[in-house]
Amino acid sequence: MRNHKQKTNNLLNTLLIVVSFLSCGMLGGNAQAQPICVESKTIEFPTVGKVIVCALEEFDAYPSLTISNQKTAELLLRYSMIDSDRKIIKDDPEDLRPFIRFLELPGNKNTGPLILAITVTPGGSDSGFSAMLIGESNGKLAKLIPKEIEISVQGGIFVGNLNSQFGYGIVAWTFLWDSGAHYSLHPYEVEIYSVAGGKFRRRRKFTSKHKYHGNGAEALREVRITAHDLREEMPKVREYAQ
Repeated sequence: MRNHKQKTNNLLNTLLIVVSFLSCGMLGGNAQAQPICVESKTIEFPTVGKVIVCALEEFDAYPSLTISNQKTAELLLRYSMIDSDRKIIKDDPEDLRPFIRFLELPGNKNTGPLILAITVTPGGSDSGFSAMLIGESNGKLAKLIPKEIEISVQGGIFVGNLNSQFGYGIVAWTFLWDSGAHYSLHPYEVEIYSVAGGKFRRRRKFTSKHKYHGNGAEALREVRITAHDLREEMPKVREYAQ
């Protein structure tokens, strides 16, 4: 009986130790550390076929976007925006942790379908938005712009037919805080990309001649572009872009 009782006590002590380690996150088995697919969609590309796009969030890592073959589950592309100025802080509240969402765009005959991925880094009076465009290039899925396009709450991004001069492309605009209150009149920095050879190249970058209210879309009229902010079509992203 004594040996049986001793074994029972040892087992209970072991269980208590395991529970203690788990509660402190020392075994690396914390459920929060497991990647969670918070948004997914099936998209069909001309060459690679049907893929599953998934926005992943993880407790102690930057959010990422994965694209896998629908039939074989082969991972075709994984994209993550890494902010070199800020590491993930595990104690950050959920509303201050970065997240990623995406939007499927029809593209045109030269591009095929496109995926606009936006990583949001929440802040106090403003939040950071990093945009990346993904699509087919030479028969493979790839990033179609050299690096992320950075915009702020007062700004926007649009992909589509811009005008007769720039054709199909990307236009992004973000305010320049030169003076005055945060949400007052400001000049805007505008970047314009056009599609060429399956990828998008920056054609022009300029600062608006005048100052504008709101999200600054009126600044695009200086180059005869009329566009709307695509973040408005992305529910959670939209909440931080207002």
